[in-house]
Amino acid sequence: LFLGSYNLLKLAKKNNAKILLASSSEIYGEYSHDLQNESFYGNVNSFSRRACYSEGKRGSETLFYNFYEKYGVDIRIARIFNTYGPKLNYDDGRVISSFISNLASGKPVNIYGDGSQVRSFCYISDLLEGLILLMNSNFYDPINLGNNKEISIYNLANIISEKLQMKLKINFLKPKKFEPYKRVPSINLAKEILSWSPKINLDEGLDKTINYFLDIQRK
Repeated sequence: LFLGSYNLLKLAKKNNAKILLASSSEIYGEYSHDLQNESFYGNVNSFSRRACYSEGKRGSETLFYNFYEKYGVDIRIARIFNTYGPKLNYDDGRVISSFISNLASGKPVNIYGDGSQVRSFCYISDLLEGLILLMNSNFYDPINLGNNKEISIYNLANIISEKLQMKLKINFLKPKKFEPYKRVPSINLAKEILSWSPKINLDEGLDKTINYFLDIQRK
């Protein structure tokens, strides 16, 4: 992540180009507050299995800011929260694609812990709109882009099983170490700076995503 960011920043500097960093909610690490907001500097255990990705994104953000400060490179930094929609890979390991593919095949879904952990999911078209607005703005500080409507993983599994009309079978597995209990963004800054907020609710977005997966399965 660091070397890729460094090389692209040098290219942006050379060509006087605007450059976007697709950062991540992972930079917040374990977060005890209600909603993740940009003023929190993060709480990442450097010895956790998630740390390499989290610290890579944090290092990239720092590098982007340094190029902005030293060379005036025109940067944008989007901290992207869970995103979903058509074109997700069937086996990419993300929770929505995993739940859909397993349930559609009559397999159990895997839930780590008791499923009470909370997440939020932003439909792809909403995220893209936010990124376009960010690129057209003059805002260079990090900004959250995601949906702030939360749902537990257990309830997500139930909703997907109902939409597929498949019986829900769950393998409850040992909780993952250092996985945050709640990851939901504050999008107040995006509303203020970009006049942006998500338009597609989870019910509609899941319908579109499930239909895509079923079409792929039929081919």
